[in-house]
Amino acid sequence: MNLYVIAADGKAVEGGKGSVPDKLRGKLARFAEMPATQRRPAIGEPVPGKATTFLNKNYRIAPPPGGLVLTGYWQYLRRLDNGQLGRLELPVEKFKVTDFGQTWCPFNYNYATPGVGWMWIAAHEWKALVPADPKKGDTIAIPQALRQRLLLYPPWEGGWNSPDSIRADNLVANIEDVSAREVRLRIHGSVLLTEESSRPLFHVYKPKSQTKLPETYQSKALDARVEGVLVYDRMAAKITRFDIVGLGDTWGMVLGGLMYTRWPVGFAYELDMSDYEPGFSRGMPAGMIFSGPHAYWNPMVRSKGYQAKEEYYVYPR
Repeated sequence: MNLYVIAADGKAVEGGKGSVPDKLRGKLARFAEMPATQRRPAIGEPVPGKATTFLNKNYRIAPPPGGLVLTGYWQYLRRLDNGQLGRLELPVEKFKVTDFGQTWCPFNYNYATPGVGWMWIAAHEWKALVPADPKKGDTIAIPQALRQRLLLYPPWEGGWNSPDSIRADNLVANIEDVSAREVRLRIHGSVLLTEESSRPLFHVYKPKSQTKLPETYQSKALDARVEGVLVYDRMAAKITRFDIVGLGDTWGMVLGGLMYTRWPVGFAYELDMSDYEPGFSRGMPAGMIFSGPHAYWNPMVRSKGYQAKEEYYVYPR
């Protein structure tokens, strides 16, 4: 067995013969004899890079001026014997379902860890949630583009192709409390999203031993309850809390086939303004790369019935 050791300056460390432990001891001895300039890394100012997508476009751009960034999480869960919910655990092979004549495990190890992503909210969108004269008990309309973005571009896995997938959505925002210092809103409701398909399962979704698959099927679905809290600091004129959590069931295409067994999932968003810090930005949300800027800021452009040529939000670069 060969053993290769590289010093901090990028050069190979020679020395060492015999067994692997003997080779390692020899290379460590030779490494200790090298000048400190070779053994210690030279840490300077990082050189600005340029991240590109498969479209060869720069996506390492700052979030919208005066806007918000929400970091999101998506977690597959499991139903416990006592009726409660817990996280999907390793090894995932022990979790099986039976659908269309096949008993199988629909997951891989990635499903046992939370998926993470982020989304952008423009200044005019969050300001629409805070009326000039708020009163306790008032209902505030959530801007359509914002509510659709929360549902269509999840923190993990692929986004939904169109807002037509939103079959039911009764999310509302109610003002819970108003004081001289802050306005507190509660977001709550339920949502149902389904995506129909008649094409054969593809790529990693190719059925293996599944039988009696339907000609048309729901390739993706989410049936969930959503709760959230938004806090506006009236003195600082900014949002200080934007928490949303959803809990429900999903089904559709997963790994080796088609799962119609309802499986519990949870997702959450929290306010994370670190992208606005100087020199730091995670860049475009995955939903924007997936759909394009136009459809990200106005998801209705991907609706089958969309005809109007509405202006969509474009922030200055």
